Amino acid sequence: MMNKRLIPNTDTEKTNEQAVKIFNPAVEVYQPSSIESPLIFTFPHSGRIYPLQLLDQTNLSLTDIRRSEDAFVDQLFPKTALPKASFIIAKFPRVWVDANRHPKDLDPEMFEQEALITNKLPSKNLAAGFGVIPKLVAPGLPIYSQKLALDEALKRLEGTHTPYHQAIEQAIAKVKPVFGFVIIVDCHSMPSSSVANTPDGTADIVLGDRYESSCDPKITDIMQELFYENSLKVAKNQPYAGGYSLLRHGRPMDNVHSIQIEISRNLYMDEENLQKTSGFIDLQLKLEKFMKQLELYAMTYSSIV
Repeated sequence: MMNKRLIPNTDTEKTNEQAVKIFNPAVEVYQPSSIESPLIFTFPHSGRIYPLQLLDQTNLSLTDIRRSEDAFVDQLFPKTALPKASFIIAKFPRVWVDANRHPKDLDPEMFEQEALITNKLPSKNLAAGFGVIPKLVAPGLPIYSQKLALDEALKRLEGTHTPYHQAIEQAIAKVKPVFGFVIIVDCHSMPSSSVANTPDGTADIVLGDRYESSCDPKITDIMQELFYENSLKVAKNQPYAGGYSLLRHGRPMDNVHSIQIEISRNLYMDEENLQKTSGFIDLQLKLEKFMKQLELYAMTYSSIV
């Protein structure tokens, strides 16, 4: 993949005039006025607006602080490919607030008023430094040069995490009455090194349905087949089974199905320089085809109950 031609990156905003009064709006929502598709595409980690406040709190370069970003994933699944579907995109970066973590997944050691955090939920992600407000951008790369005020953390969550999940819930409430079910496709990217040796071998795509607890396995199997048809190798649930978004919104017995897609970054970008490669267009075309095929399947899907 290293021989692919680099495409200059002009998408990242280093600042946006005090973060446009701190992300206003924090979430981009596209939903047609007439609901004609049961699909909702969500993007919790593709935000690329980096406030000066954040950059002032870290000793990392902008390139390093972007290493946890699911760069360009929202562009790999363009709204124009499925104008009848719904799309919900977090505009804030993952290092500011991770929308795919429980809102109480706070690390007391990060904050000046750590004694006030008494309802912390233990999790492997938090222990590893990747809570709802991450301590690390990657293993060995701490984000902050000093402790944060707890009030700042709570304001971040209120201004970003809360409206992001409210937008998903509102989209579900509009789509489900029309079709009787909803399929949420939660879109992510992953370091190529993390999928070098999955139980299914090297993978281009990892589908996560929390071991069939967040999505009807029929849907997972169809998605796997569609990716195979588009010459993409697929693994299931390892190493990524799905995070908080699937846990919160995936209720297959209530006919709300939520599945996570992880895409290997080396298919479309230079992982060191965080720039698109010439593979981006090829992958985008494959994913556009996948989206259309999935929508055709969804229109014939029979709900669980």
